[in-house]
Amino acid sequence: MSASSAHFERRASDSIQRRVRELEGVGSAPETIYEALIECVRAAGGSKVVAAELWPAVANRSIEEARRRLANCLSPERAEKLALDEVIFVLRLARKAGCHVGMSFLSRTLGYAEPMPFEPEDERAKLQREFITATRELASMAQRIEQLGTQADPGSVR
Repeated sequence: MSASSAHFERRASDSIQRRVRELEGVGSAPETIYEALIECVRAAGGSKVVAAELWPAVANRSIEEARRRLANCLSPERAEKLALDEVIFVLRLARKAGCHVGMSFLSRTLGYAEPMPFEPEDERAKLQREFITATRELASMAQRIEQLGTQADPGSVR
C-alpha cells in the first residue's frame, strides 16, 4: 500500500470514528442509513467483530483489512457499499445485541410505525397457547355434534 493510500485510509477511518463518537455523544436518532448502520455495528461489538463475521476469509488474512473494508462501506463518500444481504446481517447482529436503531431508521424513513421486536420463544409460546385453545374448542364442538346426533330423529337421516 502506498503512503498516500495509507494516509487516505487513515483519514477515512478517522472521519468515521469521529462520526461514531458524535452519534454516541448526541444520542439522537440517526439522519442517514450510514449513521444507523454505524450505530448497529457499534452495538454488535464494533467494526472488527462485525467485519470478521461479515467476511471471515478476509478477516483470517487481515482483520485490519476487513475492518477498513467495513469502514469504507459505511462511508457515504466511498464507492464501496454493503450488499443488501450484508445490511440485513448487520441489522440482525444489532438486534441480537438489543439495538433496534437500524429498523427504527428504516421505519421512520419509509413512513411505517415504529417496529416492535418480538422474541421467537414468545411467538412460539403464543402459538402453543392458541393451538391448545383451538384443540379444546374442536373437542367441545365434536362433543356437541355427537350429542345432537343422538337426539335427532333416526328417520330424518337419509
